[in-house]
Amino acid sequence: MDKKLVILISIAVVAVTIFVGLVWYGGQKTLPITEIPLDSPILDDGTQFHSYGAVTIRLGEQIVFKDLSVKVISLEEDSRCPTGVECIQAGTVRVKIEIVSGLGTSTPIIGLGKSITTEAEVITFTATTPYPARDVSIVPNEYQFIFTVTKRTALGCFIGGCSSQICSDQPDVVSSCEYRSEYACYQKATCEKQVSGKCGWTETPAFKACLLNPPSL
Repeated sequence: MDKKLVILISIAVVAVTIFVGLVWYGGQKTLPITEIPLDSPILDDGTQFHSYGAVTIRLGEQIVFKDLSVKVISLEEDSRCPTGVECIQAGTVRVKIEIVSGLGTSTPIIGLGKSITTEAEVITFTATTPYPARDVSIVPNEYQFIFTVTKRTALGCFIGGCSSQICSDQPDVVSSCEYRSEYACYQKATCEKQVSGKCGWTETPAFKACLLNPPSL
């Protein structure tokens, strides 16, 4: 047999042997599996959401939580007293925000230090930076608004007051003990969450009629 042919056959056999070995070895390898944590903060549509607590939001920015989103729409007022200036009042900051929650969408104006309650959360406007200084203008995109978002501890509504005339989200609310004829109307009324997200008496036609013409004492 020709020597060149023998060499070519030998090379081919070696190449096939190496190829088969690589295929077999690769089949025995187990590829690593990337596990996704069960508590990974990702919504079904892939949106990442924030944990409850303090968050910083700029004008036009939206922060998404698991069951809530908050967006700062506009700066309505910044009357804080600048450093280096003597003022009669300290002033405040008010912003218009968009809240999307289980109650729907609302666009309230909230002041610094104030809170807004949804059906399950409390949103508090806690701080604003930077602080104004004399002869220094703050550019709108420099504003940072700090909100604290927490879960409500009590989701239900409670009846309180000396005559059971108060409907609120706090248990055991007390009041003075005078009695009025319209208080009798509350005995058959329903204390529950209203469209505003706050606890209150549901104003049915019968309840309204009773308040207009309460039973005599």
